[in-house]
Amino acid sequence: MGVFRRRILIADDNKDIHDDIKYILETSSVSSDEYQEAKLLKKELFGEKDTDQGETVIDIKYCIDDAYQGNEAVEMVRMARESGDPYSLVFMDVRMPPGIDGIETIESIWEIDPDVGVVICTAYSDYTWDQIVTKLGQNDNLLFMRKPFDSVSLKQIALAMTTKWSLKMQVREHIENLEKQVALRTNELTETVGRLRKEIALREEKEKLLAYSAHYDSLTDLLNRRSFYTSLAALTQDGEFHKDKFSLFYIDLDNFKSVNDLYGHDVGDQLLREVAGRISRGLEHHVCMIPDYVSRDGRVKAIFRLGGDEFTAVIDGVEQEKVGEIAQKLI
Repeated sequence: MGVFRRRILIADDNKDIHDDIKYILETSSVSSDEYQEAKLLKKELFGEKDTDQGETVIDIKYCIDDAYQGNEAVEMVRMARESGDPYSLVFMDVRMPPGIDGIETIESIWEIDPDVGVVICTAYSDYTWDQIVTKLGQNDNLLFMRKPFDSVSLKQIALAMTTKWSLKMQVREHIENLEKQVALRTNELTETVGRLRKEIALREEKEKLLAYSAHYDSLTDLLNRRSFYTSLAALTQDGEFHKDKFSLFYIDLDNFKSVNDLYGHDVGDQLLREVAGRISRGLEHHVCMIPDYVSRDGRVKAIFRLGGDEFTAVIDGVEQEKVGEIAQKLI
């Protein structure tokens, strides 16, 4: 938790007022009851342990600066804010000729630093309460104090306003730290989720490759011999399978070995791919559709490469007299 100084700015054109406020606050102390009340509030807000050893009087240290005109006070507030060491309280006079008055000064100060508390100190009724509220709005950072000052009241107001400001800053800092921690944890979780998704996707891809290698022929992309035996057994037990209209095509290429011998294996492989494509297109409307071993939820044509130049296909739902016609067209 950051340490915030109790910085006070006195804005008054009368040097004696400056001296009076400084004299009262620079010899300031608070009773144990007042101090313990502030400590209790801080403990409730931040959960800090009580380390006091029974103090009876607590000295309060203020850092006090002087401004003798409204514009000067505005500039000092601006510089303090920009430096990261802002004022917690301003004692503001109303009449500060020849410059802007105290109410106008407060308006300008709150545009720069809306968190700073202000105590209006005046012996005159230059503005009514309604006029001040109209100009400054309802604001719990604003108090009034009549001149001449009562030293006890001045000490209490300074302590209350600076303590309130300090607690507000600490709460804000605490929230910012929590937000940073939440953002950090969120980023870590996002990265973890992203990494897990990549790992899952990679694992699924590997599983598909393994399933493909186990059930498909890598050269023609047709189902392989293993899939043929598995699928054939499953089809014969399927209640929707038409056993009286079942046909099994066995296709073998004559003298295929001579193609490899004369033209090389690359040409032979290309020929096998062309044959596989021709079979698939020729039997497209007649071949059985069976579950896909890779996608699980898809279906593929029951056309198989048994090995070498041997192919087979399962036909269902075709009258026996038409099977020959289909085979002839395929050739």
